[in-house]
Amino acid sequence: MSVTGRSEPHLLSISVEKTIHDEEFEDAESMQDFKVCTTRFFFLCLDSAFCLCKQNKLEAQYAAKRDVHISEVADLKQQLEMRVNEMRALNGTIDSLKSVNEELKVRFEDWSEPN
Repeated sequence: MSVTGRSEPHLLSISVEKTIHDEEFEDAESMQDFKVCTTRFFFLCLDSAFCLCKQNKLEAQYAAKRDVHISEVADLKQQLEMRVNEMRALNGTIDSLKSVNEELKVRFEDWSEPN
C-alpha cells in the first residue's frame, strides 16, 4: 500500500500471485498428505487381512489337531475298555480254575485215603 492508502497495482498483482501459489502449494501438500494417509490405510487393511488369514489358518490347524487328539483319546478309551473286559474275563477264568482245582484236591484226597 502506498502512503495515500491505495494499493499499487504491481503489489496487488504480486500478492494475488503469491496467494494463488500458496493455495496451490497447500493443495499439493494436502493431496500428498491424502495419498500418504490412503496408502497407510491400504497397507493397514492388507496387514489386517493378512492377520485374519493367518489367524484363520492357525485356527484351522488348531481345530485339526484338536480333532486328531479327540480321536486318539476315543481310541485309547476303547482300548482301555477292551482290556478291562479282558481282565474281568481272565479273573472269572482264574476263579473258575481255582474252584475246579479245590474240587480236584478234595476228590484226590478222598481217593488217596485208605479205606
